Amino acid sequence: NQGYKDSKSEKSTRGLIRATIERHCTKNIWVIADSLNYIKGFRYELFCVARSAGTTHCVVHCVAPKEKVLELNQKQPTEAQWDSSLISELIMRFEYPQAHARWDKPLFTINFDDKTPLEDITNYLSNPGNASSPHVATLQAKVADTNYLYDLDKVTKDIVSSVLSAQKTVQLGNYISLPQSTKKLQYKREISLSELRRLRNQYIDLAKQLTQTNNKIGQLSSPQIADNFIEYLQTNL
Repeated sequence: NQGYKDSKSEKSTRGLIRATIERHCTKNIWVIADSLNYIKGFRYELFCVARSAGTTHCVVHCVAPKEKVLELNQKQPTEAQWDSSLISELIMRFEYPQAHARWDKPLFTINFDDKTPLEDITNYLSNPGNASSPHVATLQAKVADTNYLYDLDKVTKDIVSSVLSAQKTVQLGNYISLPQSTKKLQYKREISLSELRRLRNQYIDLAKQLTQTNNKIGQLSSPQIADNFIEYLQTNL
């Protein structure tokens, strides 16, 4: 309850969850992230953590109508109850997992009164062939490169500038060609500078975390940084 009372608390809560999962997630240890995880961008981050560890991953979506959620909350001991207005706000902001999104695959959707398909979940997670191969963004480099952070900053800044410039002429639904990459960004709506800056800062923080494992600094080429940042933007816009 307190971890989601405002944006600052919520950001700290998500950071703690991600750090805890990163600390324990390995090919031989399953980590159950029994939390809200209601933002698709955060689920993407957790997917990247699993991919980095070379382990299996799935999403279990527990479904219940708002009235049932409030009813169950009222049955909890007073000290364990959530504020009903906060529950309503979180439900409104909930970004439903999509079965076609790779960070939500495979998706097990369970109604609150259904039996949990533990056998299906266990069988999927137990199959090493279902593990995601570490993406180039999450591989550890053998040699630290002091230019990496400079490239990370410059490439992402150039892409932000290009997106802002392209918005003046591109039509909705079309794709924007961006520097340093063969990937394109689909233009779905107008994007403000403040939103692009926020996503850029989030991506840089995530990239640093994912490329600093066991005290080894990851290293990507500029085109690889560009590809990953464009993918991140497309996921979160």
